[in-house]
Amino acid sequence: MSLALARGLERCRCDRRPSWRRRGRGLAVGPLPTVAMIQQPPVVTSATATTFGWTSQGATVTTCALDSKPPAWNCSSPTTLTGLSVGTHVLAIRVASASG
Repeated sequence: MSLALARGLERCRCDRRPSWRRRGRGLAVGPLPTVAMIQQPPVVTSATATTFGWTSQGATVTTCALDSKPPAWNCSSPTTLTGLSVGTHVLAIRVASASG
C-alpha cells in the first residue's frame, strides 16, 4: 500500500502544468476569470476607512485579504474597510471560477 501511494505522489510531482492546461482529464477548461477595479481610495490619504469596488467576469468565488495576512474572507463589491491604522495597506482580491 505504501508503494502505491509513493507512485501516485511521484506522478503528481511530475505533472506541474496548471490544472487549466491539463486537457483530457475531466477538468473544465475555459477562460480565466478577470477583475477590474472601479472604486478605490486615493494613493495617499489619512482616512481610517475606505471602500473598494470592482467588477469581475467568470468568477464564482471572490476572497479578500488585507496586507497579505490570513485569514482571507469571502467578499463582494463594494467592500468597506474600517479601523485602518495610518500607513500603507494592500487589499488583495482573488477571483476564481467554479473549476478553480
